[in-house]
Amino acid sequence: MTYIITETKGADSFDPLNADKTQNLFVMRMLYATPIEVNASNELSSKVLSEFSYDPKTYQITMILNENLNYLDGTAITVDDLVFSIVRMAVNRPKFPVIKNIKGLQEWMKQSNPLLNYPQGIQVNGNKVTITLSQPSANPLFRFCLELFSIIPKSCVDLNSGKLTCSMPPASGNFSILKKTESEIVFTKRIDTVFSEPIKYEKIVFRYQTLEDSCKNKLNDAEVIAANELDFLNSKCANFIKTENIYWTPSSRFGILRFNPNVEPFQDNVARQYFSELVRVELKNRVPNLLVERGLFSSLLPGYISSDQFMTTVDSKVQLQFKNRHLTIPRNPIPGFKCIYEAIKSVASDLSMNIIYSDESSTSKVTELFLSGRISIVVGASGFWAQDPVGDISMWFTPNLHPTMTFAWNDSEIYRQISSLESETDLKILKEKLQIFNKYISMKSVLIPIVHFRRLYISNSIRKSDLIPQAVTSPAPWQFLVDMEK
Repeated sequence: MTYIITETKGADSFDPLNADKTQNLFVMRMLYATPIEVNASNELSSKVLSEFSYDPKTYQITMILNENLNYLDGTAITVDDLVFSIVRMAVNRPKFPVIKNIKGLQEWMKQSNPLLNYPQGIQVNGNKVTITLSQPSANPLFRFCLELFSIIPKSCVDLNSGKLTCSMPPASGNFSILKKTESEIVFTKRIDTVFSEPIKYEKIVFRYQTLEDSCKNKLNDAEVIAANELDFLNSKCANFIKTENIYWTPSSRFGILRFNPNVEPFQDNVARQYFSELVRVELKNRVPNLLVERGLFSSLLPGYISSDQFMTTVDSKVQLQFKNRHLTIPRNPIPGFKCIYEAIKSVASDLSMNIIYSDESSTSKVTELFLSGRISIVVGASGFWAQDPVGDISMWFTPNLHPTMTFAWNDSEIYRQISSLESETDLKILKEKLQIFNKYISMKSVLIPIVHFRRLYISNSIRKSDLIPQAVTSPAPWQFLVDMEK
């Protein structure tokens, strides 16, 4: 099977702490097991645990490690490694959902080297791990499905600094890398592992290619193109691809503009609002079928607000703030956001701004330039799912998770409202609070939503009756074309 990735370039890290970045997500899922997974039937399962559960009465999570599990290098996967995948996240992101409620976490964090032991709320007895939370949690097991909790040997991390010491930790998951180039990765299925669900592919190839180039080539029956609606509608793919070969997922994704508020004229909220609205208009003119929106939440979520319910900035005097100002943006943005950057350039030109291009292409370098003020705007995207929208919101705003969110971390009002959302049990009141939060992010923050979009998969072999797993934003590549024997 060949899985053609068009939204991003290749992975730039094999550290679980960086696994949530789009460029690393798919590769980490192939190589490393997480404590719990979501299978093709949208059910929680696990290859490393023989049992797992959550007791809402005692607030306790129980995990029992399978015996005789090994990494690719033959060393055993230990219960210490399992727990370490959790406590390392706790040290680096103590405000992460579920993690922040582990009993005794704050006291544990005060130690000079907390990685040398466990918080009070984590107890190990043989292969059994018990995690006690300080308060109830709606869907705690789901969080441990995330690639951020990828299991690697504890020996691959310096316990004093918490830094990864192995350039590529040995695989604990279903596949290992057979060959890797800049444009392609060949994965081979491990024969020495236990699988949590049937996997028919002995080999899966990741090919990194632009959507435009992918669409021009005739697909064979064992190929899948993974793409997003932003890219698709802005391309000529519809001229080459039959409608029946496209599988659309729900519109759960959103695109945002992240502003550096230390760079003029974006220090001013009114200027940010004005610029963002012009980008929305430009996007709609360029891609008429795109779902341009002003709110953060998609229509799948209880906090959704239609665009006409938002106040917009129309004072033309604001445009005087932009004249002759510098706007620095990446010259070669990641493929999936090209149409948004084109709209940004067009708006900046119309406002008589001086457009400067950065030739840095790596995501980490672009982030570094953004945080230092040498890049003014970066485009981002994420998605919240109806299963646990409040948990997803809390996760997205977790400090030290996504560096391009740094300027939002300084906004205490965001976290005051998130805390209120997390403690709300009345669904009607929760919906109202989500709408208030939605409006605040759109109208007052440094993160401004501009579009909602869907992911799509293109294949000759995806039947409309074959439902792609929807419980996670990115199904595992081996969960496609499950009837194929190739």
